[in-house]
Amino acid sequence: MIFDIVYLVLLFFATFFIMLHINLWFENKGKIFLKKKLKIIPPISLIIPAYNEEEIIEETLRKIKNINYPRNKLEIIVVDDGSTDRTYDIVKKAITKFRIKGLKLFTKKNGGKASALNFGIKKAKNEFIAVMDADSFLDKNALKECMKHFDSDEVAAVTSHILCSRKKSFWERMQNIELMIISVTRKLEEYANVIWATPGPLSVYRKDVLKKIGGFDEKNLIEDVEIAWRILKSGYKIKMAFGALVYSLYPNSFKRWWRQRVRWSIGGIQTFSKYKSTIGGKHHAVGSFLVPTSFIGYSSSIIGIGVFLYLLILRAFDFFAYSLKSFSFGLDPFSRLEFAYYIDFKIILGLLVFFTALTLIKISFSLHKWRAKWYDIPIFLFIYPILYSFVNLHAIYKYYKGERGWLTK
Repeated sequence: MIFDIVYLVLLFFATFFIMLHINLWFENKGKIFLKKKLKIIPPISLIIPAYNEEEIIEETLRKIKNINYPRNKLEIIVVDDGSTDRTYDIVKKAITKFRIKGLKLFTKKNGGKASALNFGIKKAKNEFIAVMDADSFLDKNALKECMKHFDSDEVAAVTSHILCSRKKSFWERMQNIELMIISVTRKLEEYANVIWATPGPLSVYRKDVLKKIGGFDEKNLIEDVEIAWRILKSGYKIKMAFGALVYSLYPNSFKRWWRQRVRWSIGGIQTFSKYKSTIGGKHHAVGSFLVPTSFIGYSSSIIGIGVFLYLLILRAFDFFAYSLKSFSFGLDPFSRLEFAYYIDFKIILGLLVFFTALTLIKISFSLHKWRAKWYDIPIFLFIYPILYSFVNLHAIYKYYKGERGWLTK
């Protein structure tokens, strides 16, 4: 009985979040592609933190040269965060090789990404701070598209439309589907002012706001999520530039994917722990939405895997017993009539959640004009979330054991 109740509660919350975004879609779909004009082009300081990026940093800088933004208004700051490889030397040579005007290179003792970003902010001279990962490639108009959304002093940050740059391996395809859905849901969340992250591949901030709220949290493993929560808690808004395309490298193997997601999950626990006292806050999205949904998300993933395994074993046992009994009476348990008795209310509810999730996926695919392999969607819907549950279990174990390393290179 208790497992049935938990199962129904999980289905309720899943349906709530899916329907929330579908409702936001139908209310705001006409706004997503509205053309905005950039009347004034403000100066930007683009900060690129780099740690052991010798394999990709030259390509990143080569593509930065093609950014469609006035060179006299673009300062590029590369912060080498104590790399142990040739990152610093490659960047130094690239300055001359690509003749990138306004590019400045600094090096510092290794302290993590947030530390490198805060170092770069202190060196930056412009009023807007753009942050990008060293393994990301910006569309030439990405910065301009982001700047179009700073249409009010209330807007403290604008994030971009992030996609996977490579889609060859199974893991890259799964992540690209995930990113397409996230890009659509993040844009929809803008209309409710509940954008929960300003991701590293490209986000732009007002420098005065970053300084006012104390910069990036150097102890948090996902500083891009924590800073977004702090911005919202401080009463500002975050927007998403759907036209600002960014292509980033994501793990192409299970091992790398697992390490990255465990780090993200540990960072999520850190962020939740930091802001859990704000729960119930009525004046900002953190306490009223982000903290509760974060708690529900972690709880659901942990409880859900237990319920899933329990129901799977129970249903398998029940069907086995049912089949033996059917055969003893000379009936075929696989016939349509007898099998219908095996379909219960909980399965029907699960199918309803499945089809509402498909609706959101269909919207995401249509906006990206993407055609997935026929087997990718069922794997993404049924297997990928289960893997996430085990990731969260591992992250919780490491967090409470005190193992909170960066899990990067």
